[in-house]
Formats: sequence, C-alpha cells, structure tokens
Amino acid sequence: MTGTRISEIKDKLAQGQDELSRQDAAWLVKRVEELEKENEWLRKELSYLENQGEVGF
Repeated sequence: MTGTRISEIKDKLAQGQDELSRQDAAWLVKRVEELEKENEWLRKELSYLENQGEVGF
C-alpha cells in the first residue's frame, strides 16, 4: 500500500501539482523509500535478536 501511495505522489509531483520543486520532491521521495528499506531491515534484525537461540519446530 505504501508503494502505491508513493507512486501516486510521484505522479502528482511529475505533473507539477505541488509547490515544492521537482528536485526537492524527488529527493524526499527517494529518502522515504530508503528509510522504508532500512526500517524493514531493522525489524528483521530485531526479530532475529529477540528470537536468538530459539528453535522452531
């Protein structure tokens, strides 16, 4: 769902429907995407650390 929303924002910005410059908007969208990837990695790391040593059957 987030990916869809980001795509919608990108499309609107590409059409010039915002007061931000396109360069600024592109940077912001790229940064949000990077943070989402980092957040997912951190969740996986946290899950691993919380379950370290447990054996699933």
